[in-house]
Amino acid sequence: MEERRVISSMKQQGVSCREIARHLNRSFSSVAKFVRMGPNYGTGRSSGRPPALTPRDKRHILRTASNSCLSAKGIAERAGVKTNVRNVQRFLKASKHLKRQKIKRKPALTNAHKAHRLQIAKNRMAWQKEWRRVIFSDEKKFNLDGPDGFCYYYHDLRKDEKILSRRQMGGGSVMIWACIGYKKKGDIVFLPRKINAEAYRDMLDEQKWEFEEMSEGEPIFQQDNAAIHTADIIKDWSLRNQIEALEWPAKSPDLNIIENLWGLLARKVYADGKQYNSIQELKLAIQQAWKEIPQETIQKLYDSLPTRMFEVIKRQGNATKY
Repeated sequence: MEERRVISSMKQQGVSCREIARHLNRSFSSVAKFVRMGPNYGTGRSSGRPPALTPRDKRHILRTASNSCLSAKGIAERAGVKTNVRNVQRFLKASKHLKRQKIKRKPALTNAHKAHRLQIAKNRMAWQKEWRRVIFSDEKKFNLDGPDGFCYYYHDLRKDEKILSRRQMGGGSVMIWACIGYKKKGDIVFLPRKINAEAYRDMLDEQKWEFEEMSEGEPIFQQDNAAIHTADIIKDWSLRNQIEALEWPAKSPDLNIIENLWGLLARKVYADGKQYNSIQELKLAIQQAWKEIPQETIQKLYDSLPTRMFEVIKRQGNATKY
C-alpha cells in the first residue's frame, strides 16, 4: 500500500513512470500498469469491455467447426455459444486451423474397387522411370460461363458485390480431350457433343504418331474405363498398332495426373471470374492456357506417381489426397 501511495504522489508531481520505477526498484511495466488502472490494479478486473468470445467459447467453436458443413450460426448454436454470429464468423475467418473451401468430389469406392486399386498399386510400387513411358489421357468439359459448382469469395464491403451470372446450361460448353507424356504434351482435341467408339478410334489414329516423341521408351497408353475406351474396336486398335494398354482401376481420378492439369487449366481459363461469349472464344482461351503449362510442371506430376502408389497401399485401396 505504501508503494502505491508513493507512486500516486510522485505521479501527481509530474514524475515519469520510468523515473518512479527506478526510484522504487520496480519494473517500468508494473508502475505504468498501476498508473493506468488505478484502483482496479490487482483486482483481476479489466477496465475494458469483456471479450466477445471466451477461451472456452473458442475451443468449443473450433471443435464444432472442424470438418463441418454448418453455417457460423449453426456452429454457434451447436457449440452452445451465445454471441453475435458476426463474432463467430470473424473468429472462424481468422483461425489458422480452418479454411473455407468446397468439398472435393470423389467417386464412391466399393470393396471390389479398393481391392483392384490395391493390387495395381502393389504391382507398380517399384515403378520409377517406368512411369515415363506412360501416356496419360482424359476428357474434360468447359462451359462458357465458368466451371461447374459454386464459387466462393470474400466480399470487400467497400465495393459493389461480385455477381456471377449464368445462362441456361452454362451458356454452352465444349468437350476436350488431351494426352500428356513425360517429354511433351499433346495438343488439345475438341470433341463433338456425342462421340462413339468409332470416332474415338479415328481420333486416336491421328494422335498415335506423337506418342513415341512424348514418352521415354516404348509408349504405354492410359485411359479410364469409359464405355468407348473399353470397346472391342479400341482393344483391336491397341493390338494392331502394337501400343501397350495400361490396366487401369475404375473410379481412380486421383491416380491420373492429367486430372491435376485440368484444375490448373481451369484456373487459367476462368481467372478473375472470366466468362466467354462464344464457343470459339472459349476454345482459343483453352488452347492458349494449355500452351502456357510448362513441361516441368508435368514432369513433377510424373515424379509424384510412386508416392501415389504408396498412398493407395497405405490406405488399403481407398482414395488418396490427390
